Order: sequence, then structure tokens, then C-alpha cells
Amino acid sequence: MKNLIKVFAAGPLLIWSLTIYAKEPGSDPYQAIEYIKLDNGVSVYLAPSEETNLTEIRLDVGVGWEAENKSNWGVSHLLEHVLFRDKQLKEEMSYLQIIKEAGGRANGQTDSRLTSYYGSIPSSKSKWLLDTFSKMLLHPNMTNENVQKEKSTVELEIGRPGPVTQALGFNPFDKFYPSYLKSSSFWETEFKISNDNLFSKSEEQLSNQKLTLVQINDHYNNYYYPSNMKLFVAGKFTKKEIMDTIIMTWGTLKPRVGLSLKPVKKAEPRLEPYIHTDVTQENNSVYIGTKAWNFTNQDQEILSSYSNYLAHRLMKEIRNLKGQAYTAHAENYFHKDYGYTYVGFQTPKENLDSNL
Repeated sequence: MKNLIKVFAAGPLLIWSLTIYAKEPGSDPYQAIEYIKLDNGVSVYLAPSEETNLTEIRLDVGVGWEAENKSNWGVSHLLEHVLFRDKQLKEEMSYLQIIKEAGGRANGQTDSRLTSYYGSIPSSKSKWLLDTFSKMLLHPNMTNENVQKEKSTVELEIGRPGPVTQALGFNPFDKFYPSYLKSSSFWETEFKISNDNLFSKSEEQLSNQKLTLVQINDHYNNYYYPSNMKLFVAGKFTKKEIMDTIIMTWGTLKPRVGLSLKPVKKAEPRLEPYIHTDVTQENNSVYIGTKAWNFTNQDQEILSSYSNYLAHRLMKEIRNLKGQAYTAHAENYFHKDYGYTYVGFQTPKENLDSNL
């Protein structure tokens, strides 16, 4: 039997310890970043760099599954998929293929409070990618046929309801799961924040089958409005060309009021260490880190850098020198101004105590 051990310290950010390894301060890496707010409310962030030949574009929309209810669970995710299609495109094409064939890449992601669309391309085509994103996201041509096709694609991600769930219209295990078998999540015990989905996996699978084009359009109109959008352009690009394109696309949207998410609940951290042990048949896995809260973006970057530095040192020591680990890695999970960071590694049973 093997152990999985997680240990998180409670308390301040431990930033004081980082100064031991700090080098002479260099130039501010954020100095060139520029924030522009368009008249209609769209937030634009420009982050130029001459050290790359690529341009990256990202649009964040303030909507996710926290905006959903029983009648439309999964609509944010399905809308994200549908927007990559267009009735004016050939049947076998989507914006993913168009961008790929132009030498770039693109994708989307839906979270609890954020839906993101992002892509990159050689800088010579930066204006083209920005124009393509504007066509896809600002003037969508959604059809019922494309909605049905993307339901199947989403189903490949989230799974299909089992035969019993499909027949009953619900998963009986969701309804009758004994409360004494349910355990609180890390976020609930350590920060008093419920980070669970508002719906079960089975409920999302069933809802995905029922969502309609009308619901997709309503969700788009309710949340995809200018002041609920953040546009990021990073890498190598010509500022005037990019800003002229943004003004002629995002800048022409009429300002309007839409729906918005409820404010994020403030974390209430537990001021004690978090220790969790699982017994498994796998190799010993150890995760040691710290909880953190009330930090700035700069604090977060420092903490992440320090964790990566520690993981790098561990790789040299316990894998390269001793051969007692497969890998050592750092992970960071931050939400707003709270979260945690850790360094993890695997090691044989006979080396567990010494490596701890």
C-alpha cells in the first residue's frame, strides 16, 4: 500500500524567504503593457514584445457555469463550441481549421466565471487573426444544424448519459448518494468556499442534449456585451495597425447593458496547516506547499516563481543525483486573491522519509 501525502502550511505568503535567492532587480517586465478602455466599455490590453515572431490574441468574456440554472446547464460550454462554426463556412470547416491552415492555432475554454477564446499566429498575419476573431465572436452566424453538431462534440468531452440515466431522465445515484459519504472539498475546509459545480456530471450530460438554438442565442445576447469583454493582444505586432483594427471591430459595438455574475464570495482562510493522506496502490506521491490569501498579482508571480525554483532544485537532487524520483514539479492554483501552491514528487517507499 502506498501513501499520497499533502501538506500545506497556513499563514503569510512566505515572501520573505524569496529574498535569499533574489538577484539584482532588472527592468520591469510589465512596463510595456498598456491598458485601453474603449468608449463602449471593451477593455483592451496590449503587451508588445520584440523577442518573439508570434502574435497572441485572447478574448475573455465574464460568463461561465455560475451563470447557468437547471433549464440551461452547460449552455456556456456549448456556446463556446458553436461560436467556432459559421453557416457561411464550408461544411467541413470551422474557424479552428481556418486559423490552422493559415499557420496559427486557436481554442476556447469555459470555466465557472470566465469563457476564453485564444489563438496565436506569425506576426505578419496578426491583423488577419484579429479580424477573424472579430467575425467569429462579434457577428456569429449560428444555426440549429451547427448547434446539433457541436452537442456531439461536447458529448465527447463530458460523456454520454448511461442507459439508466437516459431512461429515467436523471441519475438515481445523484439523488440517493448517502450524505455521510460526501466529504468537504479543500476549498470548503480551508477557505469556506464551495468550488463544486452547480450541477452533476449526469445533469450536464442530459441538459446538453436538450439545449436549443434559442437558448444559445439568448445566452450570447445576455453576456457577450462590450463592458463584459477583455481583449488581450501580446507578442510582436504593430500597435497602430492593431488598434485601428480593434476600433473598426470591437469599437463599433454599441454599448449596452447585459447580465452579470454575482460577486465572488470572500475567502475565510483556516489558520492551521492542511494535512491529507490517501492510501493507494500507486507510488508514494508527496505534495508540500502553502496556502495563500490577500495577495497581489506581484505576490502571486513571486510565489509561483519560488515554487518552480524549488521543483527545479528537487529534480537535481532527488532524481538526477539520487535517482529516487520520477519527477518533481510545481503547481499553482489561485482564484482571485486566494489559493495555494505546492511542490510535488514521487519516490519509492524506502526513500520516503529521507526525501521528506
